[in-house]
Amino acid sequence: MAVCDVQFDDANKRSNENGDWPVAAPVLRAGTVESRELAIFNDEFSGEEVSVSWELRSEAPGVPLLDQGAFTLRIPLGEFRRRFIQLHLPPEATGKVYLTLSSAKDGAERFSEKAICFEVRSGESNPMGS
Repeated sequence: MAVCDVQFDDANKRSNENGDWPVAAPVLRAGTVESRELAIFNDEFSGEEVSVSWELRSEAPGVPLLDQGAFTLRIPLGEFRRRFIQLHLPPEATGKVYLTLSSAKDGAERFSEKAICFEVRSGESNPMGS
């Protein structure tokens, strides 16, 4: 029931020599809407309705919750689907931000990923962003 940010995982294929992961924090631009592609898996033995929720949070005081969303997909057993989400980054949201991805079935959380991090800067991005 994993939910993955495809570009983030591609940028963090391996850990470093100390075993730390993630090792790369893609750069996103403040004051923009960034598109992220998610891969959502249904690797359980029953139920095809998968609920996905996400939150974008900042370390900066005063603006901890930057954006959030949720959707439900029908995913056949043993398969996965891709879906894009839009992250709305206010101009004041600079520094480190964290994307939490969660999946659930019948209201019960099955998966949560909290290690996805980005560096948000004013007026610049790089190919690891959108």
